[in-house]
Amino acid sequence: MNNITYKFDVSKENKKFIEHNLELYNFSKNEWLNPIMYKREERKFGFYAYVGNDIIGGAYGFIDDGYWTWLDLLFVDEKYRDIDVATNLMKKVEIFAIENKCIGIRTDTWSFQAKGFYEKMGFIVYGQLENHPTHATDYLLKKVLITDAKDFPEPIK
Repeated sequence: MNNITYKFDVSKENKKFIEHNLELYNFSKNEWLNPIMYKREERKFGFYAYVGNDIIGGAYGFIDDGYWTWLDLLFVDEKYRDIDVATNLMKKVEIFAIENKCIGIRTDTWSFQAKGFYEKMGFIVYGQLENHPTHATDYLLKKVLITDAKDFPEPIK
């Protein structure tokens, strides 16, 4: 054991080794963390708002390994804010989450972005990281859709 060496390495091959073994370990501890779930392409979603052929906003994300919808990106062009474009995109995300039996929706936003908007949509802050980036706070938000364990999704077999 005394001959362990440590090396800096950002190769995809080594990253895949870590990911694969962590997925197997996680699954051994929680049957809802089936490695198959990590690979499913239908986990991704994207909803977009258009004026003519031009995208004016969108919501993009995926279902994470814990059966939560992760809203990765939400953006509406400033010219189209305050006319419910973001609200309508979020309604589509929520319908997607419900149809896919997700426990809830998670996202994050910076203090200079849309914390108040998410709170109006029923999200609550469950964590925050100050100075991320410097002079701003990163808020972690969630909206729980399933509260009763009997309604949780079945694990993927």
